[in-house]
Amino acid sequence: MDRQEIENRTILIALTGSRGYGLATESSDYDYRGIFVASKPYYLGFDQIEQKDKGWTEESGKFSYLSQDTCIYELKKFLKLSADNNPNILELLWFDNYLHLTEVGEILQRQKQLFLSKKVKHTYAGYGYAQIRKLESHRRWLLNPPTQAPQLEDFGLESNQLLTVTEVNAFLEYLYLLIRERIQFLEPAESLHNLLTAEIDFKGVLRQYALPEETLDYTQKLTNSSKEFIKLLQKNQQYQNAKRDYKNYQQWQKNRNPSRAAMEASVG
Repeated sequence: MDRQEIENRTILIALTGSRGYGLATESSDYDYRGIFVASKPYYLGFDQIEQKDKGWTEESGKFSYLSQDTCIYELKKFLKLSADNNPNILELLWFDNYLHLTEVGEILQRQKQLFLSKKVKHTYAGYGYAQIRKLESHRRWLLNPPTQAPQLEDFGLESNQLLTVTEVNAFLEYLYLLIRERIQFLEPAESLHNLLTAEIDFKGVLRQYALPEETLDYTQKLTNSSKEFIKLLQKNQQYQNAKRDYKNYQQWQKNRNPSRAAMEASVG
């Protein structure tokens, strides 16, 4: 679907980010997000579309204010993320003013309370924690910028010991299923089971962080793996995390808002 077709089927557009919350400075970007309803082929056929988040400046449309910092979600994608209580998505239904709001958009917006669940406690706390980690990363990059990409030898690895991201994630999926099975039918652990399977993204936590040293022995016994493999897995996780951090640093360097970069540098 091109820009004009999506705009014609858009039911809601909001100005988000710092400008949406009245926290903007003169140099702040304009961030727009919204919702559109795809045409019949995307509901009745095999065509798929989840969102339009690029190409806005290359195509003309009736909403001339839309910039490159625009993402319009297809309704099904929006509903899925809202059911997960995604903070960036839920806020779309809670603005006081909209740049574009159709009758269908109003109906959806009036039902905003129906999307809230106990998950919101964990998703919003997790989002806040992620922002703190991002600030910490930026400060670390400012004070001690990386000079080169991570090297295998920095983590005690040789080229023939390298695991792929797919291989690591496959093992972590297995570990997640074992942990879930261990607590699933234990009555005293009902609240823990609900926490790990419904309220927080425990699988995501397993993938994001390397296994802590104090968990290696138990992980080895639980999975019937060798101690050598578990240690190798941990080293590969640390290496992959370092590579991801270095890639994020490069993207941060490339895409930084110049005014924001100067402000960050001045405050350290």
